[in-house]
Amino acid sequence: MKIGILTHYDVNNQGAQLQLYAMRAWLMEHGHDACILSYTKNFDFDKNEEKKNSGSFLNFKYYIEEYLIKRGLGLTLFNTRKMITHRRLRSSIEMQPYDNNDCDAIIIGSDEVYSIDVGCNKMMYGNGLQGKPAIAYAPAFGRTTIDLLKQYNCYDTVKTGLDSMYALSARDTHTQEMIKEITGKDVPLVCDPVLLYSGEGFKSNASPIRKDYMIVYSYDANMNEGHEVKAIQEYARKHKLTTVSLGTYHKWCDRNIVCNAIDWYGYFRNAKCVITDTFHGTVVAMKNHCNVAVYIRKSINSFKMQSLLESTGTQDRLLDDIKFDSLEQVLDKQIDYATVGRHIRNMAEDSEKYLLKALGGIHDKAEYTCSGCGACHAVCPVKAIKLKKDDYGFFVADIDENRCISCGLCKTVCTRYDQSLNGVNLLNGGLYALRSSDQPTVKNCSSGGIASELAEYGISKGYKVTGVCYDLENNIACHKTASTVEEIKEFAGSKYLQSNSQIFREAIKE
Repeated sequence: MKIGILTHYDVNNQGAQLQLYAMRAWLMEHGHDACILSYTKNFDFDKNEEKKNSGSFLNFKYYIEEYLIKRGLGLTLFNTRKMITHRRLRSSIEMQPYDNNDCDAIIIGSDEVYSIDVGCNKMMYGNGLQGKPAIAYAPAFGRTTIDLLKQYNCYDTVKTGLDSMYALSARDTHTQEMIKEITGKDVPLVCDPVLLYSGEGFKSNASPIRKDYMIVYSYDANMNEGHEVKAIQEYARKHKLTTVSLGTYHKWCDRNIVCNAIDWYGYFRNAKCVITDTFHGTVVAMKNHCNVAVYIRKSINSFKMQSLLESTGTQDRLLDDIKFDSLEQVLDKQIDYATVGRHIRNMAEDSEKYLLKALGGIHDKAEYTCSGCGACHAVCPVKAIKLKKDDYGFFVADIDENRCISCGLCKTVCTRYDQSLNGVNLLNGGLYALRSSDQPTVKNCSSGGIASELAEYGISKGYKVTGVCYDLENNIACHKTASTVEEIKEFAGSKYLQSNSQIFREAIKE
């Protein structure tokens, strides 16, 4: 299948980039084609962040003030080079719009794609995806809460989207609890794609560092406090290590290296030790069996960090503060990577089962993705769905995304999104054969006349009955509604044609 990955792709962040490549590599390793789905990020709740991310010449004054003046030339040039490096690597990967692509299914995640810190991106919750099945893989709400969703009038958008998704999972228990409260569904915890993927395909082209080095990985604004800097430099001097700020800028380090996410991963392999206060810095250190010390900052969603250490059994790598004595105490202890590796493999195996099951279910349904039944057309309140003929002459649903209001009603009536059908096997059920006992009825019908019997019974109870008849003059099959036993006789006989099921809308009106 062709899978579209919907995640934070255009961000100047090593971890966000790496989890994207890990997800893509895992999909391709399992025989799928994968592309990145593009979108315009919403910044309704933080206009300064919108200016920061626009890259527009119109915001030139903002960049001068916020970067060159406040943060300095070194940081500005470093981040500009990093942005170019990330985009250069991504340029080799196919990209398509999230709302106009040829993918068979969409994976939403990983990372904090459910967070509304700067704005609400409706597509991240499964809205406006051309009716294609969406799988949530390791998404996170970050610091977003139910109260915050309601405060910013996002709750209904989030609920409608999550209710319609083909499969749901979460990266942490906070997100798991949020999904439970919003949808009523118990969803599994799965690991970050960097933990899921083996990493074997990450071929680094990074220039080797000749001296022994320790990696400092923290966001530009962090790990700059005087006592923190002094402690790290003191530890590095004692152990004769070069301090390397990798993928972020810290002018006090011996080296600041601009690199893409794949090369970033590669540098960890030869590091003597790592100090980090980030989630993906910790993940990559563990994947490369680094001697790592972790500091959790309360200001950057500490929950996911604590959860990661607990699930891998590495709580003893936690620093109470970035002090020389604390660094010595943590980094002097050996990490039992045989045990840590087992924890990671168990997490990855459970996560892989979830993903394979979801993708397998979609693949099994791929041949009958749209039967042209017209139920979605009937329930759409704004008439954004029409039935049109495809290249083979079959009716299929066609969605006008410009008219769609993402209400989700179409998905509630489509069997494609009914997860209760997953794993259903006819061999597990009972098999029955029915036939009318009235010989004239059997003679006039093609399949034993049971449909006629049921229709007559319905009419006898005061119901109207809808069936398919053959329009000989126009050579088409069409639906009609019968109110009498005489009228249902038109439904007898095989048609072997697909009917244009406009009748559902008429039935709803009645």
